[in-house]
Amino acid sequence: MAGLPTLALLLLLAPLILFALPMILLASPLLVTAWLTLVVLQSVAPGRLPFGLKETSFLMHSAAVLTSTIRIIRGATSRKPPTAQAASSTLPPRKSALPKQAAHTNTHLGLDDLEHLEAQGRYAELQSALRKAIREDPALAFSHPSVKHWIGKRWRNLLLQYAAEDPVAVAAASRRRYLLFDDSRPVAQRLAEKFLKLPMPVKGVHEWQLVDPADSPSDGDIKPLPKATPLPDLSNSAMLLFIPGIITGMLPVREFQPEMAEVQAACGMDILRAAVHPLRGSEGNMADIRAALEKHVGYLADLSPSAPQPPPPPPESVVVIAYSKGMTDLLEFLCAHPEWQPKIKAVFSWAGVVGGSPLADNVYRSVRDWDLARVMKRLDQVLNWICPIVNLRRGTALQRLDEMDIQDAIRSITVGHRAQWLAQHADALQELRVPIFSITASCLADECAYFNASGWMLLNMHDANNDMQVTQEAALINTPLSSHLAVLHANHWDISFGNFPASMTLGSRKLVHPFPKAAALTAMISLVHELGLA
Repeated sequence: MAGLPTLALLLLLAPLILFALPMILLASPLLVTAWLTLVVLQSVAPGRLPFGLKETSFLMHSAAVLTSTIRIIRGATSRKPPTAQAASSTLPPRKSALPKQAAHTNTHLGLDDLEHLEAQGRYAELQSALRKAIREDPALAFSHPSVKHWIGKRWRNLLLQYAAEDPVAVAAASRRRYLLFDDSRPVAQRLAEKFLKLPMPVKGVHEWQLVDPADSPSDGDIKPLPKATPLPDLSNSAMLLFIPGIITGMLPVREFQPEMAEVQAACGMDILRAAVHPLRGSEGNMADIRAALEKHVGYLADLSPSAPQPPPPPPESVVVIAYSKGMTDLLEFLCAHPEWQPKIKAVFSWAGVVGGSPLADNVYRSVRDWDLARVMKRLDQVLNWICPIVNLRRGTALQRLDEMDIQDAIRSITVGHRAQWLAQHADALQELRVPIFSITASCLADECAYFNASGWMLLNMHDANNDMQVTQEAALINTPLSSHLAVLHANHWDISFGNFPASMTLGSRKLVHPFPKAAALTAMISLVHELGLA
């Protein structure tokens, strides 16, 4: 008897359904066509969408499915034999250039024991043995798989610990259920699931469980990694050089501002921002990096100019953070000026565009044949292709107009140019004795501003784990001393820039960047300090 009301309702609605069905069938081709049109616009020209549809998750995800399908079909139809795939790698495997005599000291250095020390939770012994190994033979130490594994795990752990002190990051990582109950997950778990793409659990242990027990429930069988401590006085330690990317200073906000100044105030470290030209090729920008190292010319952590007279003596130890195109500028500098390699104690490639980007390919195809007069006449249009919120009145582009070479700036981060340069310098890179710590990023389509979404869609045809400007493969470098520390869950801008002013977002709601940048900077400095490099 309980089913009679339901049956009566169905009988009542049946005529309406039968009447509406032909109308739905007639309208469905129009609906599908309209949907496909919107999806294509979302993929290639999101600025043409009606304002209310520019950042809708439904269209973003639909376009992501479309471009993912293209990637899968392309991969299936152009799959190469295993031998051909190996031959097409950016940096072909080469014989290790490590000194032969160093290989016999492996047991003495205890590198093979690091994995056992970590498994037993003897972290103090591990860190002491690692510092000793780095002092005795840094090239051998940083090329060891156990060392690569540990420094990545440790940096991610430090990031989670320092990020717990950032209320904005914690709030962004927390979620409320039914608008009543606070997030019951441990803070470390919230931060890890929001800002990191972590490796799979090892023996059932998630990395967020390795933080201090005060921040997460502790299992008796889990020994947390050492607690992150405030940075010590580093005023007499290595200099920290930050190398920004293309169009630096021309956006409404700057990289790590104000986080870099806050971190410097906390530890006293000598921090300098290289004054690389925002619209010049990597070869030209080598002069700016050299001026920063040899004469301390650039910008201080708080963005005030630095050009001391007389210049201080060049630093004996330098730690570098190279962001985006800044990494290609640095690589070209290191190969052209090998005398600086012994002084560079570590490099953090912060979403570095090592292998180029298809986005640059698209822009370069449009401007490569233009003469200088045409480039200058249509400069606003070219910059709009790169980023529609670039402000030409900002930064040093107009102050150093005679040095600007926008065509070379774009060409230097094209896929073809980077592949050619990497192939030409493969031997030099294999012999490079500078540890490079790569930190990459990955985001979803609906985590980008609408005017960056077409870039994500284009890269999605190559790699679903792109950060809207560079793929994972293109952000990594293969040298004996290189390590991949982490994949951050954020877009290319989120990891470096703060919130954009509301008046300069072109209506986008996605230019609020809660990623814990101060924590990331502190974790980088803390890691090199733990390793005895700063």
